Amino acid sequence: MPTREEPDGCVDAPRVHAGFEAVVDADEEVFILYSELQKQISDGTSPRGLGHVDHRKNVLTIVIELEGGELPHDDLEHQAKSKKRRTKKKTKNETRRVEDKTIEVEIAQDTTALRSRKGDTGSVLWHASVDFARSVLQQAYLNSPISMFNFDKLRNQHIFELGAGTGILSLLLSPLCRRYTATDIPELMPLIQKNIAINFSPGSTISSPTIVTQPLDWISLKNTPLHRRRALFPVENLIDVLLIVDCIYHPSLLPPLIETIDFLATPGQTAVVVVSELRSEQVIREFLELWLAIPGWVIHRSPMDIFFGPYVVWMGRKEKEHSMQSQSMELSNTNGNATTVK
Repeated sequence: MPTREEPDGCVDAPRVHAGFEAVVDADEEVFILYSELQKQISDGTSPRGLGHVDHRKNVLTIVIELEGGELPHDDLEHQAKSKKRRTKKKTKNETRRVEDKTIEVEIAQDTTALRSRKGDTGSVLWHASVDFARSVLQQAYLNSPISMFNFDKLRNQHIFELGAGTGILSLLLSPLCRRYTATDIPELMPLIQKNIAINFSPGSTISSPTIVTQPLDWISLKNTPLHRRRALFPVENLIDVLLIVDCIYHPSLLPPLIETIDFLATPGQTAVVVVSELRSEQVIREFLELWLAIPGWVIHRSPMDIFFGPYVVWMGRKEKEHSMQSQSMELSNTNGNATTVK
C-alpha cells in the first residue's frame, strides 16, 4: 500500500496513526461507541448528567495539573551534533527531567443567558472542553508519541474553533499554535472576549498568544446561498485545524453544523477534529449520517486510550478531487443566478 507523503509546511498536525479506525457506516460506529460506553459504566464509571461543570456559579477556577517525566533532549543544536558524530560512534540517549506543571484559568459564565436564551448552552462551561484540553496539554507537555497532534507542526498552524462557548479552549490551546480563531453566535462574543481579557493579564500562568474572536452562526450560513457565502462569512487565514468540541446535542443544529464544516474545510489542507460527549445515540447517528453523505470525506475515530471517557474523537479530511467538483457546481449556481437576475 502506498504511503501518503507529508507535504512541506504543516498540513498534518492532527495525525491519524495506528489504532485509528476508519468510519464508513453510522450504525456500525454508534454500536461500537455505545458498547464501549456501556463497558466503562460496567467498570465503575458513573454517568454525570448533561455534562456541565457547574451552571450556578458566575466564575469558575479551572486547574489543569500536568504530570512531568523524562524527555529526550531534542534541541536542534544537540541533534546536529549527534548527526555529525553518528558515523564515528554511537551516542547515548540523553534525557532531561520535566517537572509537574499547573495551569490555572478563570472562566466567567453567563448563568442568566443559560436560563433566558432558548438553546444557549455555550454560556456555561462543559466537562468535555476541560477534559479535552487537559488531554491535549498533557500530550504536548511530554510530547507523547501517541498524541492526536504533531505539536511541532501545530506550532505554525491556524486552529479555527466552532461553538467556542466560554472560550476556554482558546485560552488553553492557543499557546500551542500560531493563530487561534474562536467563533460562536454573536451573543456569546462578549463572554469569550471577557474571558480572554481576564486570563491574559499580568501574572497569568498561560502565555499570551494570538486569539481572534469572530461571530459565526451556522444557521445563518446554511440559509445563505452558496455564491454569497464567501463574501458574508470571510475567513482571513487558511484553516489548518477546524475544531468542534461538544457541539453535537440538538438535532435541529446538525444540518447547519455539517454545512458549516463542509464550507470551511479546504480539501487536502484542513483537518477537522470533532469531539463529542456520548449522550443520545440517535443524535450521534444522525450527525454521522449527514457527514458521511457528503462525497469526498474520509473520517477516522481516535483510539479510546488517547482520550478516555464518555467521549469520541473523530478526525476528518476532504479529498482534493471532490473540491473541483464542488467548485464547478458552485460556479454553475453562480452563473445561473447571474443570468436570471437582471
